[in-house]
Amino acid sequence: MKLLNKISRYFLASSIIIFIVGGFLLSTILRLVVLEELDESLLFEKSQFNMNIHDWKNDSEKFRTNSLDIFQVELDSVKELEFKNIPIYIEEEHEFVPFRQLSWFENIDGSNYKIVIRKSLIEQEDLIASISAVFMGVFIAVLIALNLINYFLGKRIWDPFYKNLTRLEGFEFSNDLPIKLEHSFILEFEKLNSTIERMANKIQNDFKILKNFNEDASHEMQTPLAIIKANLDQLIQDENLSDIQAKSIKPIFGAVKRLSGLSRGLGLLTKIENHEYSDTELINFDEEIKIQLENFTELINSKKIKIVTEFNNKSQVAINRFLAETIIYNLLSNAIKHNLENGYIKIVTGKNAISISNSGKPLKLKPEVLFGRLKKDDNKGGSSGLGLSIVKKVCEQNSISITYLYSDKCYQINLKFS
Repeated sequence: MKLLNKISRYFLASSIIIFIVGGFLLSTILRLVVLEELDESLLFEKSQFNMNIHDWKNDSEKFRTNSLDIFQVELDSVKELEFKNIPIYIEEEHEFVPFRQLSWFENIDGSNYKIVIRKSLIEQEDLIASISAVFMGVFIAVLIALNLINYFLGKRIWDPFYKNLTRLEGFEFSNDLPIKLEHSFILEFEKLNSTIERMANKIQNDFKILKNFNEDASHEMQTPLAIIKANLDQLIQDENLSDIQAKSIKPIFGAVKRLSGLSRGLGLLTKIENHEYSDTELINFDEEIKIQLENFTELINSKKIKIVTEFNNKSQVAINRFLAETIIYNLLSNAIKHNLENGYIKIVTGKNAISISNSGKPLKLKPEVLFGRLKKDDNKGGSSGLGLSIVKKVCEQNSISITYLYSDKCYQINLKFS
């Protein structure tokens, strides 16, 4: 959920709570004010009644109405004034009507009387209802107006932030262009922008330094390794070389070869992780597999491996061509290198899916472990341990699902394109 929407929801929820509490308080205060006014009015009528009490005594029945009652009572002591709300049934209305009542006691010519004065609360209730309705209407209108103002004003205030967020999402550290953020008149956003620009520039510089170091190290390492390898080739071909010397040179030759593969593999893995292969095109993996199989023909024949293929020419994916070649090359190389003499390789392609199976020695590690860097099974000597790691990284960056299964001396790698 966007921050602006969340703020609007909190603002709306808070406003509704304030409205409910405010409405309750307003209604309570209005009722108290109305009752106070009625009580004052009743007290005024009481004073008027007391001023003319002897005239009313002579004809008390005449004044007995819904608004006034006079009763003769016996009292041992004088009682205080009493205010209360009571319902009275009105014949004309056929319903009970609420009244505010004042009662007190008077001694007139030696007799005690209870006098009751009442006033209807209907008009006051109608007044309270009208005021509450007006309050509700005004509040709802104000609430809608404030929410709209809050939303559009907040949207305008947060607009530079969201623009900068979009630019950050599309920012590549490998790009030489510096990041340019939208300026804002808000101090906090400006501080955030300056901090991000400073961090991005530093990361770009560090990235360039690290990239140059990796490329230089990988390039410079290949030259001495090539010299060592060439000299080892000459030594091996020397007719005067003894068997002991040949045995000593062989592991050195293998180590140099592996070191050379590690250097190239780590360099390639670094470039892939840095998203340096971003250009894509539609690749037909069936054709790519056929080309790679032709390149491996000599090695396949030397190990007498049987190749079984089932192509349907539907496995087309938008991906960088070099990365597509790298995936197929590493998977086929892995299937051939770790295969058995007189073994087999079965390749099946379907719509957005590829399956490569091959025979091999029993696996000592879990298949998923082999996707890690420099991970390899004990019986797979000479491997750099980076081939499947490179394939895994390419698949992750191109939304390709990859699984590695092993069962009864059969290895199977499945690729599924989204």
